[in-house]
Amino acid sequence: MIKLLVLVLVPLFSSNLIQLIVCVRAALVLRGLIGATHGLLCFNFDFVSKVLIFLSLYLLILMYYSTHPLPNTKLVNVFVGLTLILVVLFRVNRVIYFYFCFELGLIPIALIILGWGHQPERLVATLYILFYTFSTSFPFLVIILALSSRY
Repeated sequence: MIKLLVLVLVPLFSSNLIQLIVCVRAALVLRGLIGATHGLLCFNFDFVSKVLIFLSLYLLILMYYSTHPLPNTKLVNVFVGLTLILVVLFRVNRVIYFYFCFELGLIPIALIILGWGHQPERLVATLYILFYTFSTSFPFLVIILALSSRY
């Protein structure tokens, strides 16, 4: 898995040494997360999570090539951050950690819409995403906390 990640990500960012270092460091961090329980986080490694992680890495490649004529370094960093959040999201096996990783994944999406949208309505769209997400996710958080206190 780590070899696949390095083989996929390193050629994408080989033009910039800093991106290469960040990519290798991310691969080393992911290597430490595979197949074990570290602290409070429990990580899952089943077939479905492998497929979803593979799809996330595939989407990273597609997102990179969508900016290919002149790749924007900040935008690529947001894409890599979103992909790392998705990898952790698909690896956790506790509902509360899944919830927080899902909510954390909305930050790069809002940055993409706000920073690189072409229409003037991008601020309104970002506010709608944040408002709808927080207004619907807060009751879900309350339910998760209520159920976790029972068990």
